[in-house]
Amino acid sequence: MKIILATGIYPPEIGGPATYVQHLSEELTKLGCKIKIVSYGQAGQQHPQLSIVNKNSSLLIRYFKYFWQVFNLCKWAEAVYILDLMSAGFPAIIAAKIRGKKVVFRTGGDFLWEKAFQNGWTKLPLVQYYEASKNFKEKLLLKFCGWLLKKIDAVVFSTKLQAAIYQKYYQLAEKKIKFIDNALPAINIRNVQDYNQDSIVFAGRLIKLKNLGSLINAFSRSNNNKVKLLIYGEGPEKKNLEHKISNLNLTGQVKLLGNIDHQKLLEAMAGCKFVILPSLTEISPNLVLECLSMGQPIIVTQETGFSDDIKEELITINPQSEADIKEKIDYLLEPNNLADYLSRLKKIKVENRSWQQVAQEHHQIFKSLLANEKGIVN
Repeated sequence: MKIILATGIYPPEIGGPATYVQHLSEELTKLGCKIKIVSYGQAGQQHPQLSIVNKNSSLLIRYFKYFWQVFNLCKWAEAVYILDLMSAGFPAIIAAKIRGKKVVFRTGGDFLWEKAFQNGWTKLPLVQYYEASKNFKEKLLLKFCGWLLKKIDAVVFSTKLQAAIYQKYYQLAEKKIKFIDNALPAINIRNVQDYNQDSIVFAGRLIKLKNLGSLINAFSRSNNNKVKLLIYGEGPEKKNLEHKISNLNLTGQVKLLGNIDHQKLLEAMAGCKFVILPSLTEISPNLVLECLSMGQPIIVTQETGFSDDIKEELITINPQSEADIKEKIDYLLEPNNLADYLSRLKKIKVENRSWQQVAQEHHQIFKSLLANEKGIVN
């Protein structure tokens, strides 16, 4: 089986799709698949299976080059697996369909909501956004995304939260919906970074939806000025965050530390006071599961795709309220409260799930689609 994995980011960049593609490609290869990866990136990213499209080119040039890479590889491939709907997905879908190849889409974020937030059309979390009225541009994009989804042969979700949105607002056919839970391998912490013990940690892409401006504002008003806020990741909001940190005179307390190897990130999280994820919405954040697996406390946004039994035990924040973010930070900076929270988190049973299992479930989806194409009954 020959598969193209089309992603917007790839390691060393931090982000769900990057980690996902890296591990999935390794495990699919072990299952006998032949894999090629196409990603936006820059010179220096090297991998024998990887083709890089310069992320610093203009939009149209980026899209054309991405299309051309996938189009050429489709002469070789049997299926294309896309990790987003637009930046990688749009050019990859067009290339695959011209070549007559099957396309599978794994949802992670949500293009329309992210675009609306980036453009200032909304400040609402994901579910509320889809329920709200839309401007003319949003309606056009909604139709365009629906058109793309009709060209996709299967859509992989990790939560029912997002699947319900796609069924309701994009009329996604139920037969196309597949569920694959995220991987959560057993975590082996070799070197806990104890120098982080007086720090709060965030990790992820530096984009507006992660709500880092509000986090920094709230942190600046925290009752404990001996604690540091460590922010791991890269993204388009970096300059704005640097200016905010400077304007608030927080250069000694808030550190933008860039991308970091995933194992070292886990070690940094294991050694800190607690982790915080203040995004407007987190559909299926592996960062939370990793913290729970390590027994590490985390503050997370109210809207996630987690089941109620997990959400009931977590300390959550209203991401639209800086006062609430500050209150929850101050609450966990009290040793007794932190100890109580750690005790609560022990009630949450997190099952480890290997990348091998995730790859096997993907393999079955590809196998089924390609068998149906050839008229073979499984």
